[in-house]
Amino acid sequence: MSGARPHTLRRWLQPLFGVAILAAVLWFLVPWRDAVVLTEPGEQDAKDRATVQLVGDFEGDWKGASSTFEVAPDARPAQWPAWLPENLVRLELTSDEEGNSTAAGLPGVEVELAPGMPRVFRSVEPMGLVLAMVSFLTALLFAITRWWRLLNLAGCRVPWLAAFRLSYLGLFFNLVMPGLTGGDVVKAVLAVRENPGKRPDALVSVVVDRLMGMFALAFLASVVILVAEPFAELRPVVPPIMLLMGLGALVYTSRRVRAALRFEKLLDRLPMSERFKSLDAAVLVYRRRPFELFLAFALSMGNHFLAVTGVMALGMAFGISTALAGFVDYLAIVPVANMLSSIPVAPGGWGVGEAAYSYLFGMVGVAASLGVAVSIGFRLCQMLIGFLGGLYLLKPGTKVDAQQLVDEPESAPAS
Repeated sequence: MSGARPHTLRRWLQPLFGVAILAAVLWFLVPWRDAVVLTEPGEQDAKDRATVQLVGDFEGDWKGASSTFEVAPDARPAQWPAWLPENLVRLELTSDEEGNSTAAGLPGVEVELAPGMPRVFRSVEPMGLVLAMVSFLTALLFAITRWWRLLNLAGCRVPWLAAFRLSYLGLFFNLVMPGLTGGDVVKAVLAVRENPGKRPDALVSVVVDRLMGMFALAFLASVVILVAEPFAELRPVVPPIMLLMGLGALVYTSRRVRAALRFEKLLDRLPMSERFKSLDAAVLVYRRRPFELFLAFALSMGNHFLAVTGVMALGMAFGISTALAGFVDYLAIVPVANMLSSIPVAPGGWGVGEAAYSYLFGMVGVAASLGVAVSIGFRLCQMLIGFLGGLYLLKPGTKVDAQQLVDEPESAPAS
């Protein structure tokens, strides 16, 4: 009875923590009213010039070549800048193909459009959402194929459709379990149950599959961060993570290092040493098949490129021009944001992902409302895909197992 209380408390605290983070992002970072940010004209760098934010309402298509902005009388700055007309109540805006905006009658003044969150969602382009869903679904096939090959390499002979079913069930449980990878716990449980004679191998296949995906994410982000100047401040963080992951894998699988550390004898001293030995042997299976690991890495890169393409389609649908954020920028933004979203603090990574996308898009000058909108759009697409996985729970005999997976996922690997 007493052991159930911490488990129940944790189940409630994690969603509440995610809601708290999301609420903080929406309250402090996201504008709910339309605004334009005007930068004082001058020769010096933009960051050294004064700026003022005017709140109001856009008229017409704010994403188009021309639009109008009505300044709200009740939201005029307390200290009106001298470089703006005192009677300014309306801005006639024009935007070029590169996404640069200007205001009629304000020569030299730089203009940044910051639509409020309601307008961003009202003006979304449906075709962009369709392209995003197609990209995400295709990316999922790459990920499923990667895990299916790792399963078979470990001796768990399962059809591709079985891997497809287990992966979709994992996606469904991502909706209620913390982090973007919470459903992997359920997938591991199901894989172990369906391969009772190869339990360590089935469990390790899920772990290796996830680590391969995370390493590919870190690798992709690191390459872009090292060459793209807007993301220079991430260089002390992301590339070292990628190097540590690669170095850790090499050290763990190195025969010389294992012999020097007398790794097998260390395992003998651990409690439940036989189980740890079984898991260790399952990991070492992959060391002997470097080509298969390379193929898994290639499938991971295909999965991530398609996911980035889908997020870029969302960005364009919400109004982020390719001149402001190009594909190379997305190659840094999406992997880093998804890595942060995978931290198991909230179901589906809600809250953490919105803060990450808002911050990362801000590095290339994208309004906070647009960054958060892309993140929310991405999660809604993932939720739709995950709900499709719930259809497998409608099969006869699955209801009891589903409840057990929610209550006691950590007990299955040891069974």
